[in-house]
Amino acid sequence: MRSDRGAEHHGSPATGHDIGHLGLPRCGHPRLARHAPWVGGMLDHVMDPVEQHLWDELRAGMQQLKQEIGYNPREFKAMIGEHGPAEACRQLIKSPSPSTGFAKLWEHGKLDMSVEAVAVLPWYTTLFNDEDRQLARHRLLDYKFDVDGFLARRTGSPPRWYLEAAP
Repeated sequence: MRSDRGAEHHGSPATGHDIGHLGLPRCGHPRLARHAPWVGGMLDHVMDPVEQHLWDELRAGMQQLKQEIGYNPREFKAMIGEHGPAEACRQLIKSPSPSTGFAKLWEHGKLDMSVEAVAVLPWYTTLFNDEDRQLARHRLLDYKFDVDGFLARRTGSPPRWYLEAAP
């Protein structure tokens, strides 16, 4: 007999914590969590501290985009659920053509919130190799985005965690 709990439970199968506030697809089904550990088991995954900061920035950006332009990047969230934040970004960057999300951000003048823009930030160099950063930079330049101006603005006030981690 199936319990009602299965239909309502949205937490990690291992911890039972509710992860809906993270903005990821909710999943409490153990089989789905096994195939996409970031969906059901994100709280159990040990992230590199830099990847955790990337995830924090992406999550805040997604919330801001939803509020400002009504954009909810469902496909990107699903990719994060399947691969984690850094790998999801790398896959979008390495794609031969821009994603639908990139196009949406371009239409609204928000390329500064794209994964390509995030990848060129110096505090994420441990997550993105030279090729990733070059591909991201070229895609942004192809769409007339001022990469150098963006970097000057963002690096003028780097995140505290980055400053604290500097030797």
